[in-house]
Amino acid sequence: LQAEIAARRRVEAELRLFKSVVETADEAIAISRPDGRLHYINPAHEKLFGFSLAEARERNYRDYYPSSSIAVLEEVVVPRLARGESWEGELEVYDRWGRCFPLWERAGSLRQADGTLSYSFGFMHDISERKAMESELRQARSSSPPVARSP
Repeated sequence: LQAEIAARRRVEAELRLFKSVVETADEAIAISRPDGRLHYINPAHEKLFGFSLAEARERNYRDYYPSSSIAVLEEVVVPRLARGESWEGELEVYDRWGRCFPLWERAGSLRQADGTLSYSFGFMHDISERKAMESELRQARSSSPPVARSP
């Protein structure tokens, strides 16, 4: 019995550690069920999207994406996750206030022993500033006069 109690305490300590790491991460983290309903979001996700965990649980992750991103999700991301692969890329998303912004996301899945999908998860962050700087750089390059080269 002592060994079982000690083992349980180690497991509980590990869970507290992992929860602490996830909840203090700067990246938004979301875990969704196979039906698309959100199961968990960390505080960074709440801040990025403006929804509390209770509100997020009432939503499907697809509610966050415009149709162009839904097409990528359905044609690329979901099939990859179904095969047990991960995906990484850029999508556009909506926050609570209807602002559409570019997002970098890395997605993966968790499976049961028989291979059945248990959960999907995503790590994400807003890349609006980076995209704005890239756009400014492109504009600056296209509007600057060509540099004369001597023969």
